[in-house]
Amino acid sequence: MMDMMGRKIQYALQMRDGTDVRTIEDLRKHFNLPQVAGYFLDGKLVEWLRDRHYEETANEIEKLKENLKKDDPDLGEKLCTALGVKVEYPEPLDIPAIDARIKKEDKVSQRTRNPLAKAHLDALACNQRDLELLLAQGVTPIYLLGKGEGKTLITYVIPLARAGHRTFIGIEDTYVTFDPMGEGSQLKTAVEKQGIRLEHIHSALDGIQDDGGADGLSLAKKFVQKVSEVPNSLMHRGDVQKEKDKVHLDGSRGRNVQMRKEKDSVSTVKNQLVRYLDAGFPIIYLEAFEEDKVGVILESVAGGRNILEWSAQGLSDKKNAI
Repeated sequence: MMDMMGRKIQYALQMRDGTDVRTIEDLRKHFNLPQVAGYFLDGKLVEWLRDRHYEETANEIEKLKENLKKDDPDLGEKLCTALGVKVEYPEPLDIPAIDARIKKEDKVSQRTRNPLAKAHLDALACNQRDLELLLAQGVTPIYLLGKGEGKTLITYVIPLARAGHRTFIGIEDTYVTFDPMGEGSQLKTAVEKQGIRLEHIHSALDGIQDDGGADGLSLAKKFVQKVSEVPNSLMHRGDVQKEKDKVHLDGSRGRNVQMRKEKDSVSTVKNQLVRYLDAGFPIIYLEAFEEDKVGVILESVAGGRNILEWSAQGLSDKKNAI
């Protein structure tokens, strides 16, 4: 990495205790063998050494990597010796596990810049399979990353029977549902009985009052606040007319730009609705001026659920033609 003057930026190596090491003395002081082995395997250790002109040590590390054998039982001891670290009994290294951790770290860095994700990588779930593995290992707290690959959004399923006495912490707008999925006070009682704590996570528990009732107004307000930041084209019909005759720098007319924005907004609303439905929210309130368009959106995300519509003509059931 270069700065604006074309000079190479010297990055630090971060150890498990959170220390950014910039000298070999600091590296020895805050040494963590699995962490350093990861930097050894992905080539960052040699680059870090050469940037600081530790050429002799860098050559030794580079030679060690060239002659590396799979599952070398003496790799830990060899690394310690090359770096001048005094460890009487170096722990055996699980090279495939370290390699898998490197790949996981690369994937996570593409989804979020939240420092919690990297700091708690070993306790971080990026999908439901990761969550199941962490539960089986007895890990707590468990961090849940809400962003999937690309623009996908993840809703985790927490099995009540196996998640007892654990804390779950959300990163990047995380949603969860529970198995089995109760309602209202029943669900709240089951979660509390299992000693499950949720931090920075959206779930059907949001808005449930102490008496067990669901505060529908607070849920409705929360949802409107979440979606109103994006789908402006759904909220303000007049904006399309205002934009249609504007010519933009790329040569496209404002109306086409607005239509693309509207398409993205509809996709955003759909994703939000799916997550709230999956999380078991008892009440979802969506305010818009284009009722027909909202109806199409609701049908597309209903997933087999029956849609009842109330209007001045009374209650209607589209599915059963009532």
